[in-house]
Amino acid sequence: MAPFPKVDVESLPWGDFEVLSLDIFDTTLARLSGPPASVFELLESRLVVDYGEQFSGFSKRRAEIDSAARRKAWEERQVEEITLDDIYACLGESWAPAQGLENKLQALEEELEGQVLYGLEQTRQLISAARTRHKKVIFVSDMYLSETFIAQQLERCGFSDYDHLFVSSTEGCLKWSGRLYKTVEERLQLRSTQFFHIGDNAEVDGKKAQEAGWQSRVLTKSEISKLGIHPLAQPLEPSAAPSDHLIQTALLSRHFDPLPQEQNDSFWFGFGFEYAAPLYFGFLRFILKQVKGRGLESVYFLSRDGYFLKELYDTLTKGNSAYPESKYLYASRRGLKFPAIEKIDAATEDWLAEGINLSVGDFFERMGMDPGAFTEHIGRYGFSDHNQIVRSGFDYDALRRLFHEIEPAIIAAAKEERGHYLDYLRGVLGKEEPFVMVDVGWNASLQKALKNLFRLGGIERPLEGLYLGTYEGAEPSASIDSTLASYLVNYGQPAEHLRLIRYGVALIEFLFAAPETTFLRMQRNKDGKISPLLHGLHENAEDLSSLSDLHDGVRAFFNRIGGLAEAPGLDPRAETVVKITDRWLAHPSYEEAIELSKVAYPDGWGGVFHQSKMADTKGFWSRALSPKKAKSHFKSSHWRPGYDALLSPLQRAILRLWHPAMRMDREV
Repeated sequence: MAPFPKVDVESLPWGDFEVLSLDIFDTTLARLSGPPASVFELLESRLVVDYGEQFSGFSKRRAEIDSAARRKAWEERQVEEITLDDIYACLGESWAPAQGLENKLQALEEELEGQVLYGLEQTRQLISAARTRHKKVIFVSDMYLSETFIAQQLERCGFSDYDHLFVSSTEGCLKWSGRLYKTVEERLQLRSTQFFHIGDNAEVDGKKAQEAGWQSRVLTKSEISKLGIHPLAQPLEPSAAPSDHLIQTALLSRHFDPLPQEQNDSFWFGFGFEYAAPLYFGFLRFILKQVKGRGLESVYFLSRDGYFLKELYDTLTKGNSAYPESKYLYASRRGLKFPAIEKIDAATEDWLAEGINLSVGDFFERMGMDPGAFTEHIGRYGFSDHNQIVRSGFDYDALRRLFHEIEPAIIAAAKEERGHYLDYLRGVLGKEEPFVMVDVGWNASLQKALKNLFRLGGIERPLEGLYLGTYEGAEPSASIDSTLASYLVNYGQPAEHLRLIRYGVALIEFLFAAPETTFLRMQRNKDGKISPLLHGLHENAEDLSSLSDLHDGVRAFFNRIGGLAEAPGLDPRAETVVKITDRWLAHPSYEEAIELSKVAYPDGWGGVFHQSKMADTKGFWSRALSPKKAKSHFKSSHWRPGYDALLSPLQRAILRLWHPAMRMDREV
């Protein structure tokens, strides 16, 4: 696990020494990527990208070469410690792919070390306490990296207030042998009893320091239990993927070593940092891999699911010409599907008639049509007026027949909108290239609608959809001019990932919600310019504060991992992201169930929707004596695991009595 050393500053015998000596690695600086070998794995990934498969196996070679370099250094110079120069000279002599690239490889390793290293707050407090008591502060480290490089990293991480730096690669001797401790004494002309050394290694920083006559203390590690029931709340094997170490270290850092922007105690900030951020991280890495190095000019993030994704993408790719520029494309089911209508076929009829508890006028208004202009037609199909609520099967059948009667008016309205949207689209399109769009996904219906609009507008370019997930029946099927790829679930596979999504599709969609309201259609202003018409109300208006905190938590996570978010070799493993998501989505705690269940689920489109909570157990007792009602209420919940978590033990027992084979996932 990541090092988060603990030491009671006040318990140190401050009156018994003059110099506070500090170890560096895992005491003052730590690696976000995990153990030292993780840097070699990251470097291998980068080398394979830059130089090809000949560098596969580099990390193993790099880890093994140290011993050979030490033997050679002792034989030639009688020194205990080696330098990075020694290591890469040895590697170049023994491994053909490295020959002629020694300096480049060394520079890349130092660059990666600089990216993964960060400073530990506990040591800042120790230094501050030492300075307050007028003590000298020195750093003493066994490390093959150069003294110059380490000094630069200390400075970068905010450790500039010290008196001396002693690194084994410069001195040629080690703490491990005890000789470096004696070298420090001689250099500073002080007695061993004047030093107090603190480090994380019991042998090197504890026993060897004491054998040299120094006082010392070995740091204890903070308890990983701070992460509670998080899937990464357990020590990782050193061989675990660097991305797992990175995510775990970032999460632990917020608890033990928080940056100013991470000091937010709200449920939603913590949820965003610890649970939503890994999902964003995995999806964004997938997007980056799909678009990098293709020479694309633009990648289009669809509103509104792409709103926050675009912000993070821009942050990760800033100044990197290997990635296309991001563009924000106004799109919605209503905004794309309606202008693509050419006739009222069965599929269009079904879509136009979607919705419950809506008036006849609501159906007209979400099409952008004035129901007052169709009063006679409305009356002809048995409705008293446009305010009548459509409830029964007879009502819906009459509504469908009404749509067919006014089909010419609907087609005309769709055609006018289509002209506006195509003008907007031509204004944002760049050079002739594949149109790569990003959305959360599921049925890829917006991609199908865009494909239809491209056809109707005579725009000839292939469409590519990049999605978090798509269902088995997602449109379009793979074809030459319209393809798709998905990160978590691709056409419903793997099945266990699809099952995870089905536990709470609506909640996953909320993670990617935007603060702006839904896009309705493009309109032409009096000055002739095209502009988007957005709905006046946000369907999640009461949840915007929670959404803001959630996104702040995700931002803080990406700020914590910095440039590593884009570095080769750090693609989060799908099994890790799934495990983290499964923990809260399928097995929520009671606190999570309370908070997440409050989120509103807006069922509808075009700004006309029926709103309910993700999970709501109110009224359970009024249904408890009716098996049919109890089962129906549970099955209608948008997040069944959350519903179940909110029940008392007695309520849960009653529900299972009526519904022993209850499924927690919903059909899609």
